[in-house]
Amino acid sequence: MSPKDVKRPGVGCGVFVLSEKHPGKFLIGTRRNSTGPGCLQLPGGHVEFGESWEQTAQREVLEEVGVHLRDISFVDVVNSVRLDVNYHYVTIFMKGFIDFTKPDAQVRNMEPDYCDGWDWVTMEELKEDKRPLFYALRDLVFENKSSPFT
Repeated sequence: MSPKDVKRPGVGCGVFVLSEKHPGKFLIGTRRNSTGPGCLQLPGGHVEFGESWEQTAQREVLEEVGVHLRDISFVDVVNSVRLDVNYHYVTIFMKGFIDFTKPDAQVRNMEPDYCDGWDWVTMEELKEDKRPLFYALRDLVFENKSSPFT
């Protein structure tokens, strides 16, 4: 088997967007993508070649939510494998606070074709929600039991 025939996992980044205006809460949206439609998700996406995790978090949140972050830091990493749907990702979870010193620091749905919108939720509200969580977020919350607040 040649190296190009070997399947490799994707590398993604999920971001807990925090705000002093919404203490104890973070942004969550509903996926409209072909992978995991209807699942709850954090803002995030693929780590680009040469990017740091902090750069990925900043870029993805700006692209999807329209805000800049400050105080970006690591939360956890999960290895999510769902062979039945041909899904294998290593997802790095980061957190950061909305930077209100930047102009236009308000949450917007910048990619309505991919997400139904953003809502502020607590971790308990997320755990009690009956809608499915996207694979990596589910693994983080229920397997790793990680939180951006610990």
